[in-house]
Amino acid sequence: MKDIHFELIIDKAVKREILILQMLNMADTPVSTLEIATKLDVSVKTIISDLQNIDNALPTGLKIKKKYNLYYLEKDKIGNEGINQFIIELLFESPLYKIINALIHGECVTVPDWAEQLFISEMSLKRYLASLKKILAGYNLKLKYTPSIEIRGSEVECRKFFFDVLHSHNSRFREKEEYDMLYSGLIEYAQSQEMSKVKLDYQRILSWLFIVEHRIQDSHYIQVPQEIISAVTDKDSFKIFANSYNHFLKSVLNINQVSVDEQVFAYVAILDTVTYTEHSSFKAINYRRFDQNAETEIEAFLKPVLTLFFDGIPLFYSVFESYISNILLLDKLTPLFEKNLEEIKEMVCENSLYIYKQWLLALENSSLNIVYKEDVATSLTMLTVAFKNATVSKQYHVAFVLSGESTYLSYLIALIRLKIPNVKVSFLLNQEPDATWITDTDVDLFVANFPMDTTLIEQRVFQLSYTPLERDWRELREIIIS
Repeated sequence: MKDIHFELIIDKAVKREILILQMLNMADTPVSTLEIATKLDVSVKTIISDLQNIDNALPTGLKIKKKYNLYYLEKDKIGNEGINQFIIELLFESPLYKIINALIHGECVTVPDWAEQLFISEMSLKRYLASLKKILAGYNLKLKYTPSIEIRGSEVECRKFFFDVLHSHNSRFREKEEYDMLYSGLIEYAQSQEMSKVKLDYQRILSWLFIVEHRIQDSHYIQVPQEIISAVTDKDSFKIFANSYNHFLKSVLNINQVSVDEQVFAYVAILDTVTYTEHSSFKAINYRRFDQNAETEIEAFLKPVLTLFFDGIPLFYSVFESYISNILLLDKLTPLFEKNLEEIKEMVCENSLYIYKQWLLALENSSLNIVYKEDVATSLTMLTVAFKNATVSKQYHVAFVLSGESTYLSYLIALIRLKIPNVKVSFLLNQEPDATWITDTDVDLFVANFPMDTTLIEQRVFQLSYTPLERDWRELREIIIS
């Protein structure tokens, strides 16, 4: 899935300006207009014009500066939050955002009326809507133009689409403090079920509550497959949850008793908000209720890969098992719950390609019914790296054998601690390790910034550049994790 927010922007100039701003914000050093123009495949003249437009629109505290024909972003007491907020404001000016926002709030507006409100021709609006139709096709949804603009299709997939649009930039849409109260109620419910270690993503829950509230109020009701209803409704935990959910919907959001389908949807959709940590795992139901062979199939899928990256089957195997079980259950609603942002997949492949390939290969050879294998492999890779780092922090020991002048070494040590966190490190400066030092320190990996004598060393030695580049740190992190 590409970044849906970016896809909904029609104006090419606005898209370019967002990309330029992101490039300047992420750059470690000033950037030339030629470099930007080459990446965006436009002329240098266009980039210069874009830079001027961006600079004129930036809020106080942000300024584009030029030095020796190179450009950089000056942030005066304003961090990434301010930059992100500025980008969000650009996103929300998109005509398609305004239309989707109106649809979420139940507004039925005709094409001519929208064209008038947006100060564009009907022909231009229909061209914009054609782009929206392509996005909706990825959700198995259709766009209807008459008598008013309307999205049609499965209610589950409608809700998932609206959630994906609103979640990342949802601060504008969540206006009720009552959502906080309902969230607190859900946490109390979890604790009452002796699930105090369960962590639920606050922002995701509030986004889902917003969507559910508006869809119910506009008489868009969910229909859950009967097999899920049968598997869920006899559980005591569901009955307690349903009572709590109904109570809060009625007393906090002024929604009267909802259908069993809505209750089951909420009970299952909560799985989309679970935060998986080293000490936290949660399954709404055991997937064996749907497939008697599920437990064996999940184990056959997980264990061979996990043994590649951990010393035996890790203590937190249950977390991986919970994730797969929960994804398979969410798939019963729609496989769209498997999806990841394209940017996240690219980041994971760039930083943890070996781990990603192992999970993808396992999924391709597995009997598990996973639709979007690359996306699930991405999620499993992120879990693996997270837990591997947690494990590494307790047991993996890296010795940095460094040569250089004192200020350089002080800087390099600080850089190492920043770039290689969650690992036990030792430093040996301006000398090589002898047999006693090697034995006493019990090192797993040596890293040197000069050609070190490896005669006495059985462990692997990684050669670090004297002025390390990002690829050096990335390769080193990959060695530690893998």
